[in-house]
Amino acid sequence: MIKYGKPVTFLLTIATSSTISAACDLGIPCEYVSIVLPTLDSTTIAFQVSHDGVTYQALGIGTSAVSAATTGAVTETFLLGGYQFFKIVCGTAQSSAPATRTFEARGYRG
Repeated sequence: MIKYGKPVTFLLTIATSSTISAACDLGIPCEYVSIVLPTLDSTTIAFQVSHDGVTYQALGIGTSAVSAATTGAVTETFLLGGYQFFKIVCGTAQSSAPATRTFEARGYRG
């Protein structure tokens, strides 16, 4: 049976011309992260993770999720592998309004 720690919610923003979000500190190492996706153009979504919040590296090989264009309020859950710090990486810069994309992230301990 999976035991969940206290969910922690953060808002992450990606500017229209960028592909990488600001860093997210979940407060505790988490096995899973649920992301509420905002309005997006079609893209892939991947993660960079860090054990110290300073040095980031790609999470795994082939762990990207494909997101079709969405009008937002879609939630996806990803295996984070026990990391506390992460960034969201979109495969392509978002070109349509709004000027920033805000993601809601909630971490869970396994």
